[in-house]
This record gives sequence, structure tokens and C-alpha cells, in this order.
Amino acid sequence: MSERNDQNLPAPDRPADLQGLQDVDVKITVEWGRSEITIADAVSLSAKSMLRTDKLENEPVDILVNGKLFGRGKLVLVGNETYGVRLDEIIDYR
Repeated sequence: MSERNDQNLPAPDRPADLQGLQDVDVKITVEWGRSEITIADAVSLSAKSMLRTDKLENEPVDILVNGKLFGRGKLVLVGNETYGVRLDEIIDYR
């Protein structure tokens, strides 16, 4: 039986034109919501301060790649104290 080398084959559901970019670092931001406050309120924030956002608890979060909307997902608890994001929808990024 011959060995297969799949290193250069495109991954399923991944456009082939992205193959050369696999080692490029990108900044991923998860945005749960937005809030507007005054500078006076901002400087009075502390580690335990609460901010109201424009989204409800179970609404999807936006996932941005290098500042551009890439997809939407849901916040999930990973373990007892860590949160993650499950990617539920990919926005057309072309």
C-alpha cells in the first residue's frame, strides 16, 4: 500500500487560493456588544464594573478578523472558568 501525502492538498471547504496564507498571523476579535459611556464614566471603571451592551445574553457574537466581520458565533463555557466562541456562521469574506 502506498503512503499518501496530503500536506499540499486543500482542506475541505477551504478555498484553494488561501493555501499560501496558512502561516500568516491574523488578529481575531470577538465582539459581544457595544456600549456608549462618557469619559467620566470610563475613567471611573474598575475591575468589577458592569457595562450594559446592546445585545442580550443569548444573541450571537460577531467574530472579526483583522477588524472585518468574518462570522458569528455563540459564547460557550470551556471548563469551569474559561469562555470560548463556537463559530456558527461564516460571512462571505471575498
